[in-house]
Amino acid sequence: MIVGILMTPILVRYLGSEGYGELSFLLSIYSYLILFSGSGLAASVQKHIPEARDIKNWKEMLVKYHLLTSLKIISTFVIFILLVTSVDLTPLFEIKASSLLWLLIGYVAIESLFLVTRSSVMAVGAEKVSEPIYVFRYILYFVLCIVFLSRGLGVAAPLLAHMLSILISLTLLFVKFDRYIPVRRILFSDTKGLPTGELVSFSSSSIFLSFAMISLYNTDLIILKIVENSTTVGYYKSALVIVEFLWFIPIAIQTAYLHSTSQLWSENKTKDLERIASTTTRTVLSLSLVMAVGIMSLSDQFIGLYYGLEFLNAKTALLILLPGAIGFAVARPLYAICLAGNQTRHLRYFIGGCALLNGVLNIILIPQYGMAGAAVATSATYGLMFVLMTMSLRLNGVEVKNLMLESQIVAIFITTVVIYGFKSILSSNIAQLIIIPPVGFVIHTTMCHRLGILDVKSIYKKVT
Repeated sequence: MIVGILMTPILVRYLGSEGYGELSFLLSIYSYLILFSGSGLAASVQKHIPEARDIKNWKEMLVKYHLLTSLKIISTFVIFILLVTSVDLTPLFEIKASSLLWLLIGYVAIESLFLVTRSSVMAVGAEKVSEPIYVFRYILYFVLCIVFLSRGLGVAAPLLAHMLSILISLTLLFVKFDRYIPVRRILFSDTKGLPTGELVSFSSSSIFLSFAMISLYNTDLIILKIVENSTTVGYYKSALVIVEFLWFIPIAIQTAYLHSTSQLWSENKTKDLERIASTTTRTVLSLSLVMAVGIMSLSDQFIGLYYGLEFLNAKTALLILLPGAIGFAVARPLYAICLAGNQTRHLRYFIGGCALLNGVLNIILIPQYGMAGAAVATSATYGLMFVLMTMSLRLNGVEVKNLMLESQIVAIFITTVVIYGFKSILSSNIAQLIIIPPVGFVIHTTMCHRLGILDVKSIYKKVT
């Protein structure tokens, strides 16, 4: 995510608002494709490997089954591309459809294998191996993308950079993975003994849920592209990228909780799950609030420096998106806890309904209000996600409680006053961007600690 933060302004300056909008549209399509070939299978292998099963070569069979399934799905994509490469979408992408689609399918294919392999490594408790390689992948992408952009490859540059960086990282991952589960044993293992019905059921549920989740932050871009133009999409995407800064910590927690809470569900340790869900929600809510206030107070300065003055058109959408982004940040870890316990019965209805509502609101609001309409529709459904995740956990016996909302309001009010006080004193935009964020964070953390919202000493011990 840090690499993405650094890469975004570079992409904007090389591609312009129109090119950045086109890239955002392509990546929205990618987000849907990767669900079927990678994300759902990765979630399945990450959940099932840690489970104690009385089946010989359980881990090896799981890895092989999910990799083979991924390859089969990718093959269907290839067949589909072969059927449609004669279509010229030059007016839409300014690049021949054949070139564009092959780059996109190559990216999806390599990413799918990487996701399944990385989740397998994480599931055997080797995060110290998988995560450095994951970070290396994005650093390599950053370097390659700059090289390709400077060569004038345009929108194709990021796709090529992703493909090459993932391919190299995947090779390293397989080499390291061999220490934990020998690749030879994976290749020659027999998958006939696997409970394929259970695996297919979980993967299907995971894909459906992920599809609904992805729809929440891609439907608006696709409809906006159809109704408006690439430039507007570029502005709107810039607002989305900024609010996604709030998800930095929640995404990390979500990834860890998918396999770490799976065992608690299998052992029926409801009280432990309740404690984890409540503490995490309270902590993430506190951090998200202070980040949102910081972004709101410095929106003009940050957008101008990060994207350029042209992108100040995105400010209204950014401010509308912030409340919903807070709700979605808090919902992410809770979603992982639900998914880890295979508690998908209610999730399917809740998230599916939320995605449907998101689509309907976007269809109604975007033609009338454009970018602002997209922001309203997306923010509303983002915020609704938190309510639905708490309801889903409650229906499965896990209560999210003790959020200390009154204390949260007091802490963020005092922090907001301090932040805007500093903003009125500091005249330089650069000084505001450098001084206000750390001051605001320290003030808010101190207030939360004194009010009992955060146990700073406990958090420090866990981190160190």
